[in-house]
Amino acid sequence: MKQVPLFAVVAALLSGCGSLTPSGLLSVASFSPLDVETSTLRAAVAMPSDWELKTGDLLLRLTFIPSDGSKPISETFSLVVSSRTTPSQPEVSKDESFFIARLTPADADRFQSTQLSIRKRRAAVSGKGSFVVTVNGGCYFTRHMPMKLPLRTFVSSNNEPFSEVTRHADLFADLGFEAAEQLRAKLHACPVRLFDR
Repeated sequence: MKQVPLFAVVAALLSGCGSLTPSGLLSVASFSPLDVETSTLRAAVAMPSDWELKTGDLLLRLTFIPSDGSKPISETFSLVVSSRTTPSQPEVSKDESFFIARLTPADADRFQSTQLSIRKRRAAVSGKGSFVVTVNGGCYFTRHMPMKLPLRTFVSSNNEPFSEVTRHADLFADLGFEAAEQLRAKLHACPVRLFDR
């Protein structure tokens, strides 16, 4: 996936290049991952209702790649899936589930440390960065694993409404064969429902 300037934030999903929505670009234009208050940071994904996610199935990655070739800063944070809901904002279809996630307290502290490290590095050298929400697992209620995985990503901070940022008609296709197979290996059939509908 092409790297974008960290401060013209684009939240993307995995390493696949899904479509960035025009409304998402406008909505997050003023959002800076280096300044966001971690206690108010929320990520979310919308996906078909026959999928379930639990804590650890979503990750957040904050990266800065200096232009001088020095060592990048890249940290990955496990997200707590705190709710499964169908909110009125943003619009979610009747066939979708909306999973909201946040940083753990420990990772919130580490995220703040990473913010500080990147700010210090940027003061000395230019570079590019990314703020990425990734799917790392999940389970499905269908008899067999679905062939496609439509998915949309969202971000929110300071108790603002969620803004849709990216969308994938099929995440597996966007990832490419190798990465898609690695993700499929982490997916499994759901034994029971993890959330009440």
